[in-house]
Parts: sequence; C-alpha cells; structure tokens
Amino acid sequence: MLRDGEVAGCISTQERPLQGCRSERLGRMTYGLVATPQAAARWFPKGVTPEAVEKAPAVIFNRADTLHERLLERAIGGARAPIPTHWIPSPEKFADALLMGLGYGMLPRQQSAAHLEAGRLVDLAPAHKVPVDLYWQCWNLKSPWLETFTRQLVAGARGLLGGGNAR
Repeated sequence: MLRDGEVAGCISTQERPLQGCRSERLGRMTYGLVATPQAAARWFPKGVTPEAVEKAPAVIFNRADTLHERLLERAIGGARAPIPTHWIPSPEKFADALLMGLGYGMLPRQQSAAHLEAGRLVDLAPAHKVPVDLYWQCWNLKSPWLETFTRQLVAGARGLLGGGNAR
C-alpha cells in the first residue's frame, strides 16, 4: 500500500526503505511460543518435541509468517513434516484463538505478558525466543503533518518496544 501511494507510512520488518521513502528503527518485539495450560498438558506433556509438534495444532497468522518455524528450528531443529495448522490472519483474533485453546502459537511479549502472569498462557519454550526488529517507513516528504505524526509514532513505539538505534 505504501508502494502504491495508498498510505503515507507503515510499520515494517524491512529496514531498507522503499524508493522515495525513509526508514526509522522503532525497536524490537520478542516473540515466544505459548499455549493455554490445558493445551500444553494435552499436546506437550514431555515439552516441545518433534513428535509433539507433528500432532499439536499450531496457530499461525498466515502463510508468510515464519515466526513459528524460526522458533521450532531453534528449539528442536525444525519440524520434520508439515504440521497441523490453523490460519488466523487477524491480529485481533489471533491471541483469542490461543486463549480458547485452539492450539499453540507465537505471541510478542507485549501481548502475552499479562496472560503469562495470570496463568492463562504458559511459555512452551522459555529458552527460545524470536526477536523481530520493526521500522517505520514513510514517504520522504517535507510535510509538517507527516513529520509530527512520525515523531510521535517513533517516540511512542520506542517507549513500548524499548527501541532506538541500538541493536
């Protein structure tokens, strides 16, 4: 949509700006593999193992989402076969699907922390996380409105994500 001029800016995982745009690092989201305690007990009684991953239903955002496979690669060397998957391409409904026990999936710390503390979710692989750097990309225009919006968005995101230019 940014490339087509439908929006003035977007949050992206791509650091390199599109032609005619600029990019500013917002910070890092750290994703963990979570499930309800009931789903964890049912599907992962011996922890995250290749055998469990072959049977347990995964909740994944869409086919372009590689967070799941990145974490499984780190935790168990990857899945040996295609895994059972529920596709939930809705940011609003994704966590709800996990909280209903539909399966296990990747949530950022900002979204999972309260659920983990309350015991509604458990971290299936606490030693393994997937960091994702986020960037604000916007048209490289001299626009007071866009400059003000960019400044406020970057400050707010860095406060939430603990971001900035440091890696």
